[in-house]
Amino acid sequence: MKKITLEVTDDIYNDLARVAKADRRRLNDLVIIILAEGLNWEYKDSNLYIDRLDSEFTPDEKKELKKNPWSSNRQYVNPYLDTDKFLKILCNNLKQLVYDDSFKEKTK
Repeated sequence: MKKITLEVTDDIYNDLARVAKADRRRLNDLVIIILAEGLNWEYKDSNLYIDRLDSEFTPDEKKELKKNPWSSNRQYVNPYLDTDKFLKILCNNLKQLVYDDSFKEKTK
């Protein structure tokens, strides 16, 4: 697992801690929920293009990509992810960190 560090003012930290306490949450859990909801809200209807990783291409797509790009028999391979699907999975995975203790163990 990786850590993300956020630098905020003392006042912002204290206010977030107050919200977490009022909601009976750990501060880290509150920040994860805010991150998940914020990602979903910010990019839901955007034209964000996220590159696919090599591991996200099928073997057939990899073969097509190796062909000469100017070849007339080359089929188009989308180099980008389906952003809506990607964000939905990412946001759900973030929330799983808060709501499902076993999820942390599965991802180690």
